[in-house]
Amino acid sequence: AILYSDGTISDSVIASKTPVGIVAYVNGSNGFAVSLTEVSKTWSSGYEDVSCLTNYSSSSTAMTDMNGKTNTMCLVNYSGSYSYPAAEYCNTFSAVSNGKGSSGWYLPAAGELYSMSFSYGAINLGLQKLSKTQISSSYYWSSSEYYNYSAWTVRPSDGYLSSYTAKTGSLPVRCVLAL
Repeated sequence: AILYSDGTISDSVIASKTPVGIVAYVNGSNGFAVSLTEVSKTWSSGYEDVSCLTNYSSSSTAMTDMNGKTNTMCLVNYSGSYSYPAAEYCNTFSAVSNGKGSSGWYLPAAGELYSMSFSYGAINLGLQKLSKTQISSSYYWSSSEYYNYSAWTVRPSDGYLSSYTAKTGSLPVRCVLAL
């Protein structure tokens, strides 16, 4: 389903409305939409253990992290030695100048990206309806940390999690917005 800047959600393209995202996940009153665009960014400009983040030591624990908004704010406000380009990008992302989608975007946590694998085909169908770049089978940065050298990456096409990418590597970033 397509999320519009007036807050409405529809399976159809509505020419008179401005689309801002694709609904990617809903579980009761919790859910999020994924942005219509993506960029490549590094997770960090250097290596340090970010003290306000939980270090997830296994994929089975990382896939339970649904705290992307909290993680993003931790990274943006962290007073360490390095910058956090992926989180900073999503924190300042704005799909439109006002209304739904103008603020509140964040770098999804590993569990949020993992949950996108359950609706991967539907998300890409929505992006296709809007002639937007589909989510690829690449790994995407999450806001979940592994340890000082790497952070969790997730392939939304199949939900596979990896902790082998150095934080200074450039990967796709797709921001999300709570519904």
